[in-house]
Amino acid sequence: MWFELNSFVKKSGFFRKEEKILRKTLSISISFFFFSLAWAILSPVFSIRVNEITGSVLISGWFFTTWGIIRLISDVPVGVFNNKIKPLKFLRISSFFYPLIVISYVLVKNITFLFILRIIHSFLGSLLWVSTWTLIRSLPSKKHVEENVGFFITLRNLPSVFGPAIAVLLLTIAEVETLFFISAGLLEIMFLILLKSKIKTQKIKEQSKPKIMKEVKTFFKTKKSYTISLIFIIIFLVSSGFGSFLPIILQEENFSIKDISILYSLSTIPALFLTMPASKFGDEKGKKPLVLISAFITVIGFLIFSQDSNFWIVLSSLTLINVGTLITSSTINSLVADLTIDGKSGSFSGIIEFFKDFGQIIGPIFAGYLLKASNYHTLSYAYMAFIFLVQILIYKKL
Repeated sequence: MWFELNSFVKKSGFFRKEEKILRKTLSISISFFFFSLAWAILSPVFSIRVNEITGSVLISGWFFTTWGIIRLISDVPVGVFNNKIKPLKFLRISSFFYPLIVISYVLVKNITFLFILRIIHSFLGSLLWVSTWTLIRSLPSKKHVEENVGFFITLRNLPSVFGPAIAVLLLTIAEVETLFFISAGLLEIMFLILLKSKIKTQKIKEQSKPKIMKEVKTFFKTKKSYTISLIFIIIFLVSSGFGSFLPIILQEENFSIKDISILYSLSTIPALFLTMPASKFGDEKGKKPLVLISAFITVIGFLIFSQDSNFWIVLSSLTLINVGTLITSSTINSLVADLTIDGKSGSFSGIIEFFKDFGQIIGPIFAGYLLKASNYHTLSYAYMAFIFLVQILIYKKL
């Protein structure tokens, strides 16, 4: 399939001018299309299933935060070794085991095994995402990095439009467990694409031994690195908490799984259409105004979400939140590429993933506690304050 799409890209009038810019990220982007489709199908039911096993939003919060805790430990070492070992190898290893992880979530019946599975899943996630961002940041030229990142994020998020709808159709003829087996099959396709792909990266400099602390010091030689690290913590604090508990919040507000799936699908469409043009604007006109605007859109989205829980209000709020967060994520990730030193993209990716994980540790615990102590309205106001802080940091420090 990816070979046919590559041929289409070469012949298409729309992509003709972009072909040289985007073809380096095409193979990995298509593989993540299937990865995202697998998780998009699971998105309406995964959090709900976890909460059914744990029986508490607080315990569910600890489950979701395990992802960040494990990756906080593993991301920097994995990133440093990505500079010595080809990141594609790590990516293939993790994608090989991912189908087994998804199937295992069907078999787990108690909290103890659920947390053990989450630990294994988190470590494989570290291999997957550090290796992926190492490849993305080392392939394109820095002149077009935002466009490449935007293309990857757009193709990666495309399944979120129709994946939840597929889940609804499947649930009319099959049990919830079927979704997990179908998702595992899609992840197997991802592995096969990566196994066949030949992705050229920058030549890795020979190192006698990776030195983690030396790589960390190199990253923080730039003052902007401190600001970007804090921004990543805040963004992932918000996204991990909100993303983890959104299906649970909606279910408690009497939305059915069908309603949740439709909301997931419809609210993603505008973001996918806007991400690539916004990324091109960022490359040509500057990233700072783009990320300030997208952060403001996110704030408005949370303001609307805090008001009421009828279908159209939730749809409007989620649409704005998705537009704001997707563009912000694309732009901030491209800023990291601007700071990256040639030959150091692996360690830089590992360090950035470390700060993302720190946010993902705090996010679900914070959201679970606030939902237990108050409600989703209060949680929305808190997220608005966090995004305002991001805007201040961007305006003053970047």
